[in-house]
Amino acid sequence: MLAMEHRISDDIDLFIRDPQWIGFLTPRLNDKFEHLINTYDEGATSLKLKFNDGEIDFIVSMSLLGLDNKVSSECLFPLEPVAEVLAKKLFYRGWALTPRDLFDWHAIERYVPLLDTHELMLAELIAARVDGIRMALDQMGTSKQSAIVWQEIRTHELPDLKQTIQWAQGRLGKFQAMSEQAGKDKASGRRPVER
Repeated sequence: MLAMEHRISDDIDLFIRDPQWIGFLTPRLNDKFEHLINTYDEGATSLKLKFNDGEIDFIVSMSLLGLDNKVSSECLFPLEPVAEVLAKKLFYRGWALTPRDLFDWHAIERYVPLLDTHELMLAELIAARVDGIRMALDQMGTSKQSAIVWQEIRTHELPDLKQTIQWAQGRLGKFQAMSEQAGKDKASGRRPVER
């Protein structure tokens, strides 16, 4: 997502696989950088460190799509493929989708289109969550606060919120149709049709 340079962000999400890392990083048990942190929120599978200039979220999560991480000369950490980032946004917090999440989703599919196989994997992954994502989009479309947050996104190109919500609803319709067809194909013993 960093390489897309689609918006300015004041936070970083780092997905980690081992929950023991939370214990090493939490200011509750580690005072090495406590003086730099304003506050923090700690859970069993997440840690949010809040600084003057932004936030760092450590989130314990395995890969949902099983894709290999990417390596970049610009970053010391392995980077998850954008399809994986999108899968996690929609799977874990689609029911509470924020304007920034919607903007990121739109940017991902605009600048780094999903491969057909990734699209089908994503469709099957979020099949049971589509209604919750739709509800979040509907609420976003009528929320004045969401419109304000949308306008505050720092980017060189901000699409219209209502049109982006309509686009996302269309994408959900496509994902739902793909998932239903894949289910029918599996039930009949046919292999999914490559698109």
